[in-house]
Amino acid sequence: MKFILNTAIDPHFCALFDEKNVRIFYHEWNDRRRDGKELWEFLKNQDVSTFTFLGGVSGPGGFSSLRAGAGVLNSLAFTTNLSIHSLRADFLQKALLKEEAVEVVLNSFGDGVWIQNGTELIRKKGEDVQQYFSHKPVCVSWLPEEKQKIFSNPFFINMDNAPEFLLSLLEKEPGHPQFITDYEVPPV
Repeated sequence: MKFILNTAIDPHFCALFDEKNVRIFYHEWNDRRRDGKELWEFLKNQDVSTFTFLGGVSGPGGFSSLRAGAGVLNSLAFTTNLSIHSLRADFLQKALLKEEAVEVVLNSFGDGVWIQNGTELIRKKGEDVQQYFSHKPVCVSWLPEEKQKIFSNPFFINMDNAPEFLLSLLEKEPGHPQFITDYEVPPV
């Protein structure tokens, strides 16, 4: 079975797929404080020796959430002797959009958001972002409601098939012996 995990963007989720990439199980949650508990509840009922693939969204995201995801994926990699495939959230969002005219924006702490500039992420504060994107459509699907309101041209995407799409992208990424996270603020 193939296991994927997202603790970077809302909603957080984990999913299992069979070898033909058919979704067997999907579980999502919105309370970031429950990452560890939600993952434990899911994994305690799984035979991880049947896992054949591991993948996850590497960030940016909350420190504790990414730590929970990294802990789970790294433990599974160690237990199953599998590599971990990862993808940054902005690349997932850009691939989901499939439209170059729509800008990529991700949530950041406080009043900030992340914007994609080529392959780099730049953190901007709310008032700066409004001027930066004043005439462009901006995908706000992964922003809290209060941050969605600062954009004059909001764009929303359907996330129903996001787990399948994420898996297809992760399968194209090289595997690594450990999960490397993209923290918003580097850990001490």
